[in-house]
Amino acid sequence: MVEGLLQPTPFLVVLSGPSGAGKSSITRRILVRHPAIAYSVSVTTRPIRKRESEGIDYFFASEDAFRSRIEAGDFAEWALVHGAYYGTPREPILKAFEEGRKVLLDIDVQGGRQIREKFGQGVFIFVIPPSRRELVTRLRGRKTDEDTVIRRRILEAGREINELKNYHYLIVNSDLDHSVSRVEEIIHAEECRVERIRGVEDWIRAFSAGEKEVGGASPA
Repeated sequence: MVEGLLQPTPFLVVLSGPSGAGKSSITRRILVRHPAIAYSVSVTTRPIRKRESEGIDYFFASEDAFRSRIEAGDFAEWALVHGAYYGTPREPILKAFEEGRKVLLDIDVQGGRQIREKFGQGVFIFVIPPSRRELVTRLRGRKTDEDTVIRRRILEAGREINELKNYHYLIVNSDLDHSVSRVEEIIHAEECRVERIRGVEDWIRAFSAGEKEVGGASPA
């Protein structure tokens, strides 16, 4: 970007995919490597898991408190997923945009659908595992859910994958480092899209004015 004139406008980067695809792992890596990217921590009514922290992984809330926030219009998106409510607070997104920062979201396909309707200029990336067998292995390897929950997540994955056609990019997460690099490449490419860059018209006018200063000389 030309310093001072051309600046990319802030935009949303949405990661979706089946539970166990690895989108949360990708998200954590991206945020560590790119601290200027904002992240809106989701609110959920599901129980907190081992090694999770309040306000870092999720904000944990009761169903009554969650429903109250729905009625107050606090969420940019919310959905009932695997028997628990999940929602993305609206305020952190708007604040990050005011600061000129991109925002990364790790959300379910239902949430992705709502975000597309409200923030149409976002970048939507779908993450899948290399195979159904690998998905099962990952879900069981986490050792955080009972078999009934795992079976429900696997069945739900089939429905979620049907949403893939509504996303801009697809990442097969067979190697975490490679997948993180792919997301970074997508973000960098999207920053360079002309329609995302403010000041283009001003830069063109400034360039044209400079041409007059040198007498409108044409290149040899």
